[in-house]
Amino acid sequence: MRTCLQCGKETDASHCPADGMATVVQGATPASAVLQEGTMFAGRYRISGVLGRGGMGAVYEAQHTGTGQAVAIKTLLLDNAGDISAVRRFFQEARMTAALQHPNTVRVFDFGQSDEGVFYLAMERLRGETLGDMQARLDANVRPMTQEEAGRIAIDVLRSLAEAHKAGLVHRDLKPANIFLHDMGTGEHVVKVLDFGIAKSNDTHLTKTGTSIGTPSYMSPEQVMSGQVDGRSDLYALGVILYGCVVGTLPFQADSSYSMMMKHVAEPAPDLNALHLPGISPAFAAVVQKALEKKPEDRFADAQAMREALEQALSTKPAPRPAPVPVAQKAPPPPPVRQAQPAVRAPEPKSSNTAMVIVGVVAAVTAMAGVGIWWTLTHRIDQATAIAAKANAAIAAAADASVALDVAPEPDIATSVDTGPDVDTGPDVVTAPDVDDVAPEPDVQVALDVQVEPDTGEAPVPAAEPPPAKPAIPPAPRPHPRPPVVHAPVNLRAPGSMRAPTNLRAPH
Repeated sequence: MRTCLQCGKETDASHCPADGMATVVQGATPASAVLQEGTMFAGRYRISGVLGRGGMGAVYEAQHTGTGQAVAIKTLLLDNAGDISAVRRFFQEARMTAALQHPNTVRVFDFGQSDEGVFYLAMERLRGETLGDMQARLDANVRPMTQEEAGRIAIDVLRSLAEAHKAGLVHRDLKPANIFLHDMGTGEHVVKVLDFGIAKSNDTHLTKTGTSIGTPSYMSPEQVMSGQVDGRSDLYALGVILYGCVVGTLPFQADSSYSMMMKHVAEPAPDLNALHLPGISPAFAAVVQKALEKKPEDRFADAQAMREALEQALSTKPAPRPAPVPVAQKAPPPPPVRQAQPAVRAPEPKSSNTAMVIVGVVAAVTAMAGVGIWWTLTHRIDQATAIAAKANAAIAAAADASVALDVAPEPDIATSVDTGPDVDTGPDVVTAPDVDDVAPEPDVQVALDVQVEPDTGEAPVPAAEPPPAKPAIPPAPRPHPRPPVVHAPVNLRAPGSMRAPTNLRAPH
């Protein structure tokens, strides 16, 4: 047996025969609101598919068995279905929503309760996407909506809100997911506002007696504080939606629902005009800012006043928005300003004259080195010859002055030249080697440079002055004639010196 929510009469019919009000089965609590595809529901709808699911029900695609009209069946599970007052409130709001005729409001054809105790709404079947889907698609392409795009959608939403507010209905949960862009199949889209004052199929909104809970990101301050809620609360939610459309982010950001709701109550909304966004006019920003005022009396008086202000703001088009920069790729920095640099001429290739100059320098340096080596060898040979000549002269003079005395031979002693008054004795004079036997001088390295520096590890090649003579007496060269051999003992004695027998003998 079913009961009429209007007059309280009991009947077996789904609607009261006296006033046409839907009837309900009191105390019926269905275990599930899930409907199987192909089954008959509420005696006149055949389920053909699932359009979406939520925590408190689902939306199914169905067809009216009598008219063949395509409909969307939304099932609802009320946690207080046993409370007759809550059930009555639900049916009253559903009946008022079904009375809304504006083209921008989704049409509700039927509502009621099935024999299994499932509450439902039968609405027009829409095809297209929600405003939330459109925003996500634009975000994927890194482009926020223009004020023209967002403004035109908001104007249609305000037309729907004006009719609902006049009928005494407050949406309470206006958000992008409840604004639908219906595709008419001709390339034209019609804005449809969904779910006026009806318990939602998710846990973000539930209509209870004296309580209204919406989605935290779009709730008005008075709605958060459970204050008096009227149509201006919906205008505040629309202001949040407009801000998010053109900016790309919501005016308030928080880590929790509670923090978000407290920001709506206490934190001033950011000034859209102060952001200086390209393509956003000051008039459009002023409309959004007024809708986001904390106090309801500081907002627009009603939906019609806000719509007129928005239309006026869109009549003056701002400067076109520049092409957006993708979020995943940072804008390239401007090219650095390069300071003028002095012109640097590339070195010219060396000509044949340059090569000839280099060859000449090498030849000159090599010749100088050869001359130095020749001069050094010749000078040393002359020194050796002069020393040998002096020694021979000394021997000849000693032979002439000596007195022949037969004495026992003494060991061979070669003369040695001394600078003192006495002529001291020394070893035999050794025959000087041939010129070819003279040890060669170290190699002279020639560096091809503008300045020829001597090798610091060797004696420099003399240029003008000859090097000093070596202290040792080199042997006499072979070309000079040998001195005569003196066999007689010679007494070489300076006055006052001791006499010592000496055997002077020239080398063989």
